[in-house]
Amino acid sequence: MLTKNRLPAACAAVLSVLSLTATAAPEAVPSFDCAKASTGAEKAICANPQLAALDASIAKRYNEARKSLDAITAEALLRDQRYFTKVRDDAFDKPFDKDKPIDELASRLKYRDAFLASLDLAERKGFTGRWRNLSGEITLWKKPDGDILYEGSAAQPHDGRWSCNVEAAGKAKGEHCGSRASTPRTGC
Repeated sequence: MLTKNRLPAACAAVLSVLSLTATAAPEAVPSFDCAKASTGAEKAICANPQLAALDASIAKRYNEARKSLDAITAEALLRDQRYFTKVRDDAFDKPFDKDKPIDELASRLKYRDAFLASLDLAERKGFTGRWRNLSGEITLWKKPDGDILYEGSAAQPHDGRWSCNVEAAGKAKGEHCGSRASTPRTGC
C-alpha cells in the first residue's frame, strides 16, 4: 500500500516512464522487406538503424523526385537508382574508400541521400544547366551567338577504375545539340 509520502514519488516514476515511451523514436525501417534481403548490403542495412533510416530517406526522396519529373527524366532517374543499388552492393562487398564494409556502405548511402536531396525538380526549358547522375555531371551553357558550350566529367562510382573529362562546343538545333568534331577535348 502506498502511503501519503510515497504517492507523489510513485506518480512521478510512472509519469517519467510514460513520457520516455511516448517520445521514443520509432525504429527505422528500410525501404525493402528485410525478410527478403539477399545481398550483404541489404542485410547490413536491416541490422543497423542508422543505415535503415538512410535507406528509407533515399527511397522517400527518390519516389518524390520520380513523381515530379517528366517521363524521360524519371526513366533516367530509375536507371540511375538501379545502378546505384548495384554500386552500393559492390562497394559493400569490396570496400574501396573505407577499411570496413559498414563504413563504406554508410558513406555511399549518405552521398546518395544528399544527391537526391540536391536535385532541382523544377521543370527546365531547353537543355542548358547542370545535369548529374551517379557517374558524373555535365554542364551546358548557351552563348549569345547560339553556340552551346559543355563540359563534363564522369568516373566509375565504385572504385574510379575509369574516368572521362570532356569540353566541347556545338550548335543548338531544336531540341538537339550537335558537336563540332574538331573542338572536343577529352580525357577519356
